[in-house]
Amino acid sequence: MDDNRALSVQIVKDLGQNLLPNGKSLREHLTIEGISLWDIITPTMALYYVPVSLGSNKTDSTIFKRLRPYITYAKHTLINFSRLLRAQVLKKNSVNLSTPFLFMGFNNYMYKDVLAPLAKKLVSLDGQSVLVLNEVYSGIQCKNRSKLQIHSKWNFWDRQDYRASKSFRKKVRVQLTELGRILFSTEFNFKTEYSEAIIDHAFRWLLHFDFPLLVNQLTLAKAIVKKQKPSLIISSDVADIRSRVFTLVAKKENIFTLEL
Repeated sequence: MDDNRALSVQIVKDLGQNLLPNGKSLREHLTIEGISLWDIITPTMALYYVPVSLGSNKTDSTIFKRLRPYITYAKHTLINFSRLLRAQVLKKNSVNLSTPFLFMGFNNYMYKDVLAPLAKKLVSLDGQSVLVLNEVYSGIQCKNRSKLQIHSKWNFWDRQDYRASKSFRKKVRVQLTELGRILFSTEFNFKTEYSEAIIDHAFRWLLHFDFPLLVNQLTLAKAIVKKQKPSLIISSDVADIRSRVFTLVAKKENIFTLEL
């Protein structure tokens, strides 16, 4: 699989530029409210889905493999709901920290080794404050409790975000339905010899797992960026979809980003 990574990167780049029967490139078709779902998912495609597709064949397809994206989506939806519920129950007060620095602490290992030293250094500087986002932790962790706060991103979720996610989900569903019809109901092929395998594996996962799961992630990222108004968003240089969502939202809002 490792031998296929370089080829996968080129294939993913070409896929985004491929024209669909509706006259749009794949990337353009998946750009909704100014955010490209394709740009968010390209690392996952290049690292995982396309390499697996290159090594698969049609005889590998089974009913269970066809159902796995649906099952995995249901599982992750339940996990995210439990995190949201936990964050909402445990939070005592809304986040009231005004800070120019927003850290992506979703990967605990990378945060501890890469981002935490910088966060603590910024806190030690006079007048600086830092907000760190992660998945599940909701609280404060710093000797100077007013300067460095660590919160679950789900701590920010409110009714307005729920309404926004419903509206955004409808727009995403329209684009995904059309894309699915093009890929699976016509004679459409991407301009690569691996087109059939990529459609059969990678795009089944994208259409029924990754893209639907991005709806709440994007809604929440846009809400947090709007509420906190950071000057700089800092993340570790990993292909973490959660951090990537914030990075692309920040670029749309002309907010600086830094990857370490």
